[in-house]
Amino acid sequence: MSAVVFLTTALVAAPGLGEVRLDTVVHLVQTVVGEAGQIQHKMVDLDLVAPGDELRYTIRFTNTGLVAVDGGAIVITNPLPDSTEYMHGSAGGGGTRILFATDGEWPVDEGLESAAAFAPFAALVGNDDGAGRPAIAPVVRAIRWIYEPPLPPGASGEVWFHVRLLAAEPIFNSVFE
Repeated sequence: MSAVVFLTTALVAAPGLGEVRLDTVVHLVQTVVGEAGQIQHKMVDLDLVAPGDELRYTIRFTNTGLVAVDGGAIVITNPLPDSTEYMHGSAGGGGTRILFATDGEWPVDEGLESAAAFAPFAALVGNDDGAGRPAIAPVVRAIRWIYEPPLPPGASGEVWFHVRLLAAEPIFNSVFE
């Protein structure tokens, strides 16, 4: 049995703005040791991935409209792909506030109105055992970035996160072929 590594569905909510385009790219993260013994992480195109591999999802957003997008109006919500776990501390993006959801029961098309399901990582409480413990990385099911500065026409930004594959069998990437 094989599965497909797919591009996740990143959604952007930016009420009252012109146009914001999203482009998602997925890379395999390879760890290499340099000549001096330093560890480096290299992003390579996907071909075949297997359980335990680390993937980086990069979502680029571009203001394709004719007017600036107000600060805080660009809200990107991205569920984590099935059969993966979020790698703690890997989400990033310049000028963004990053929030997380643990249960997967959140409306993705309501922008900031569904903010109650999202919180900073340190504030999350996982519900796997009901004990009110702080969330651990594998229970994160979605990430939300709120881009806080204005975004002028033609300008772009990026947000990203890393996951580890949990699938029991190799995964062939048919999306990029």
